[in-house]
Amino acid sequence: NLIGLDISCNGLGVNLASHFRNISSIQTLNLSFNRIGDDQAIELASVLEQNHSIHHLALFGNHFGDLGANALMAALKINPSLILYGIEDYENVRCDLKSAISGICRKRLTDLGIPTD
Repeated sequence: NLIGLDISCNGLGVNLASHFRNISSIQTLNLSFNRIGDDQAIELASVLEQNHSIHHLALFGNHFGDLGANALMAALKINPSLILYGIEDYENVRCDLKSAISGICRKRLTDLGIPTD
């Protein structure tokens, strides 16, 4: 089974999330630098609400704003094993929203015994 997948830097923003809806073996997924905008982030969040096999998701350097980040925050609340990476670097996401997402993810890492410093 494939447990990790790095498809960063591929510009795959359009319809990317739909490919992960029924894949149950991937635990770590890197979607950084794929031009993911709000619409794609919302679609991705919908997948993450249903697919609880993905535990670690890197999203550095994409293009979504508050709409996409809000959808991902909702997915974090539904999917208790999900940890997002890279949201804190987004300039077009409100600071309070970035802080809330980062806080949830740091707590989950700490609960797993993984240092967050």
